[in-house]
Amino acid sequence: MFKKVNMKMRNSILLVAVLYLSCGCSSQTQDTAIQPAKQKPAAPSVEKRHSGQWQASSDGSISFRISTEKKTYSVSERVTVRAELKNNSKADVSIFPVHVAFGNVGDAIRISGPQEVKYRGPFKSMPHPKKVVLSAGSTTTAEATIDDRYEGFGVEGEYKITCTFSGISSTVVITLVEKND
Repeated sequence: MFKKVNMKMRNSILLVAVLYLSCGCSSQTQDTAIQPAKQKPAAPSVEKRHSGQWQASSDGSISFRISTEKKTYSVSERVTVRAELKNNSKADVSIFPVHVAFGNVGDAIRISGPQEVKYRGPFKSMPHPKKVVLSAGSTTTAEATIDDRYEGFGVEGEYKITCTFSGISSTVVITLVEKND
C-alpha cells in the first residue's frame, strides 16, 4: 500500500514540476485556483522602464502594457519583456493570469525588425489556465526573454515587439546596436 501511495505522490510531484517548467516565463499570479493574485510591490524602477502606453479594455476595467529595461541594447544582449496588467476598477476582477499574454512560450510575442523574426524554440503544450482574482486597483506582472530562440533577432536595427492580452495589444520599440555604451 505504501508503495502505491509513494508512486502516486512521485507522479504528482513530477506532473507539478513539468507544468511549472513548461510555462517558460515567470508570473506573479497564481493559476491554481481563483484567489487574489500575488503582486510585486510597486517599485519606482517600473516607471523608469522603456514602456508602451497603458492600453485599456473596451469597458475600461483593465489595462495592459509591455516594457523593456531600456530602449537600446547591444546585439548580443538578451531582452526581457515585462507584461503588466492593471485592474482599473473599484472591484476585484476574475481574469486569466498575465503570463497568458506570452502564449505557449513564444507564439504570442510578435516581433518585426530589419529582417523577418520567427520563434524557433520548442513549443510546449500547456494546460488551459485557470482564472485568478486581481484585486481592485492592483497590478500584476510576468516576464519573457527574447533570445536566440527567435531567429532573425539580434541584427542591428529597430524592432517592434507586440504582445496581446484579452484583446488588448501593447507595443514597445527597441534598437539593437553593435556595441552598447
